[in-house]
Amino acid sequence: LPGALIHITIGLISALIVHKLHQKLEFSLAIFLGNLLPDVLKISLLMMYHNSTDLSSIIQSNYHQFTHHLVNGFNFTFMFFLFWIVLGWLLYHFHFVRKKKFTEWEEFVIFLLVGYVTHLVLDASEWFFYLYLPTIPIWL
Repeated sequence: LPGALIHITIGLISALIVHKLHQKLEFSLAIFLGNLLPDVLKISLLMMYHNSTDLSSIIQSNYHQFTHHLVNGFNFTFMFFLFWIVLGWLLYHFHFVRKKKFTEWEEFVIFLLVGYVTHLVLDASEWFFYLYLPTIPIWL
């Protein structure tokens, strides 16, 4: 979890921007939670695999790379959000969610997806920061 502080910071900044634009706490929470969701899913999968809740041993596990590729993959991301969209349509179809609330449900899922994709972009671009930032001279 060395990048957790970066993801929390970016999540808070994006949540503040969304809250300022839309004035809805649900949407800002959705983008913040979407930004933390990949790491939560990775830790949850590792906890289930190891049948343990000891966070220090789970983070040092050799299977961390496996869950990284599994959770950050396109197929998992697509299926995860397809599940939420289908769940919303089913709730709407069986009249558990009214039309006005269904529109908010769609927006909630979109902001969750934006936060999730933001996290994936940060994870994909971290190699740039680790490789090139230490080589940039301080006086620039």
